[in-house]
Amino acid sequence: MLAAPQPLRAWVNPHLSPAGCLGAPSGPDPAGQLRAGEDWLRGQGCTTARGPLDGSTWHRYRANVGPHDRPLFLGEPDADPAPWQAAGYTVLKRYRTLFSHNPPQIAATRDRDRALRAAGWTLDTLDQLDSFEDALDLFYEMSLAAFPSNFSYSPIDRAGFHALYQPLRPIIRPGLVLVARAPGGEAAGFCFSYPDLNNPGLRHLVIKTLAVVPAFRGHGLGSWMVGEKHRIAEEAGFAGCLHALMAAGNISNKISRDRWSLVREYVLYEKTL
Repeated sequence: MLAAPQPLRAWVNPHLSPAGCLGAPSGPDPAGQLRAGEDWLRGQGCTTARGPLDGSTWHRYRANVGPHDRPLFLGEPDADPAPWQAAGYTVLKRYRTLFSHNPPQIAATRDRDRALRAAGWTLDTLDQLDSFEDALDLFYEMSLAAFPSNFSYSPIDRAGFHALYQPLRPIIRPGLVLVARAPGGEAAGFCFSYPDLNNPGLRHLVIKTLAVVPAFRGHGLGSWMVGEKHRIAEEAGFAGCLHALMAAGNISNKISRDRWSLVREYVLYEKTL
């Protein structure tokens, strides 16, 4: 990936080209920062600019468009949409965070839990894996299989993936990280979550990543893991879970159905250069 010279926040990701990437502007002249970033991208042969997007969707991206009636949760994007709108960018993709209390999600997946367990499917927690590093290696392999069809996906190396999750290690509770295993023992999916330490009084759990390996899709593993995550959250004293940063229209939204409330919406912008 080619990064613009500082202080410009612009990148050319060969997997996204000819779309270039612009990070969220800051300081007294956000419009000027965007123009300078656009000029640099144009000089690299890019025909469009996307943002806020720090080079790839593995890193910081999306503008927060509200509602703003509750504080940011831990790890939530905070980029201001105003500079992008003023600069003529249009919405390319929408995302949202939903909240659900525990009992409805638990009840909705009770039959699936019984059926899958009877068929030999199991759920491991982080403390059943050899180490946190081994868990990240496993999550990395499953992510490479599960995410390539995601919008604006680009690959990441193992070290870069570890670097994304290592900062969360001090706050991870082993029981809040799940790995679904097929009857033959193969790792089929994972659900990674952490407490919202920005707002401890709310007692919310953030479901950050939910992935199912394509070969094992069609069994309802995503909703199963989420239902189990809510059951564990209930036992641990959490009021419910934030289903964080889901692409609008993504199949993940079906997990919540009518049992959720909207917390926030986000957008990724694009502009022709």
